[in-house]
Amino acid sequence: GAVFLKAHWSYEIIDPMQETKLGMNLPKSSTTVTTFSKVLAMFLFVLFPIVAFILGVQYQNRVLKSSCDQESAFTDTDMSLSNTAKTDLPPVATTGENRTFRHFVPKELSFKSFTLSFPAKWSLTLDGKVVADNTYDDASEALFLKLDKGKSSMSLISAPIGGGWCHFPEDGTMDGPYGKYGAYEDIRVDESGIWRRSESLNLKSSDDEGFSLFTVCYKADKDAELFGSTTPIGSIQYRVALGDEESILQFDQVVKDARIID
Repeated sequence: GAVFLKAHWSYEIIDPMQETKLGMNLPKSSTTVTTFSKVLAMFLFVLFPIVAFILGVQYQNRVLKSSCDQESAFTDTDMSLSNTAKTDLPPVATTGENRTFRHFVPKELSFKSFTLSFPAKWSLTLDGKVVADNTYDDASEALFLKLDKGKSSMSLISAPIGGGWCHFPEDGTMDGPYGKYGAYEDIRVDESGIWRRSESLNLKSSDDEGFSLFTVCYKADKDAELFGSTTPIGSIQYRVALGDEESILQFDQVVKDARIID
């Protein structure tokens, strides 16, 4: 190689081909590809993804188990709050002609616990699932209930979804969110307030052709100017086939008989 001198430092250019002569020699066994090394490489190539998959599944199962345990703890707490209200209630008598649904919520929520009674032949669904029990107790904080009577149905949503005002022809102009209603009837007037079945004029969609829609509007203070679109037990809606006056009266009766649990 050539040697260069500069500022008392020396640099040597080494031929790469001579690198092995400077102590970089490796045993031949370390650089030779053998049948065993090929098999080992293939084995590790297959093994590592399988091991990683198994470990991932085990980790996911642990995460899910932890999540379920936490959810169960919350559910137990909710049930204990609801059971506080249940202990003060007498048992509900049921007959072959009626079924009973009871909804219990913690007292700090805006909606009240309540009991509904309805004909046994009607279909009851909760969150889209059919319930066949003659007496059914529910303690969920968000309730989506539907009673089906042939083509006509009544729904009740008891959840923190907000609400607007019910606007009637005699109310004049209004500001804010509201539903516009025409024909109405006060179906329940008692110490709990006024419950008004109101026919919707502006809430129909294309799926509601051949049906009349009703909302049970409510005001607790008889001297208040406006009705709200939710009742103490939630938002109540009727979807009634045109001409099915019987269903309207039967849904009204369910609302009249609803018992609020303080």
